[in-house]
This record gives sequence, structure tokens and C-alpha cells, in this order.
Amino acid sequence: MTLAVHPTNSNIVFARGTNLFRGTDGFETVSNVIRIGGYATSGDYELYGNHHSDQHNLVFHPTNSNVAFSAHDGGLSRTEDVLAENVVWENRDDNLVITQFYHVSIPRSTSRSIIGGTQDNGSPAFEIDENGAVSESEDLSSGDGAFQYAGENGVFTSS
Repeated sequence: MTLAVHPTNSNIVFARGTNLFRGTDGFETVSNVIRIGGYATSGDYELYGNHHSDQHNLVFHPTNSNVAFSAHDGGLSRTEDVLAENVVWENRDDNLVITQFYHVSIPRSTSRSIIGGTQDNGSPAFEIDENGAVSESEDLSSGDGAFQYAGENGVFTSS
């Protein structure tokens, strides 16, 4: 868990962990704290719009401190108004595809089929053609991926 303080108002503090919270009185009063990112406020595992769980950083624009960038396990999100009652995020990955793999399996019969267990992004399975182009992946699980086995003829299983 980490903290960030709004550049123009030291009473506005952001706490980052799995979710992103904003407190308007330095987190002295629970009623002045709201969730503005990570998981949605509904209590299930649905994500906050255009935002992801597991926060890493919050950075404010140098000339407009209400504009903020949030780095998280899903990539990068940007908001025009981090102080809004309902913060609206936009995905700013700009087709950047990065993920952390825990484990990767390649079947012995072919080196063109690959499956991997990833941090927060399931277990994607995909093919690589003879020119090195990667197919669109098929996710065989959700959340954190785990160990998999790439069996004969590219048959995948995931645990």
C-alpha cells in the first residue's frame, strides 16, 4: 500500500493497494473516503470502469493537478478530474501489451503453441506462425493464471 498527496491540497490523500481510494480530510473521517479505482464498489470482482486492481503509482500532470495517471496491473489509466465525485478513467495503454507470466508451457510436439499463467490476466493460449506473428489469444482461465500443461498436439490444461 502506498500514498499520494494532491499537489495543491495536502488534505486530499490517495491510498493505493488493491483499490484506489481518495480521502478529502487526510483519511481522518471514513465518510470522507471514496473508492475511485480498482474493483467496482458493488462488492464483487467487477473492475472500476477503465481501471484495474492492484495499484502501483499515481502521478499528477505537472501543469494541471486534477489530471492524474494511474499505473496498475492492467496498464495505465488517465482521468481529467481526479477530484470529481465520480472519477472517469480512460484506458491509456495505446495498444501496449505487457503482462507478467508466472509460468509458460510449450508442447514438445510443436513449438508454435504456447500457454502461460499471468498476473491478473488469466491463462492465455496462442499460436505463433512460421513468420513469427502471434495469433489472438484465448483465455483459459480468469484472474491470476496458474500452472498449465501444454500436452501433445497443443492440447492445453490449466490448474
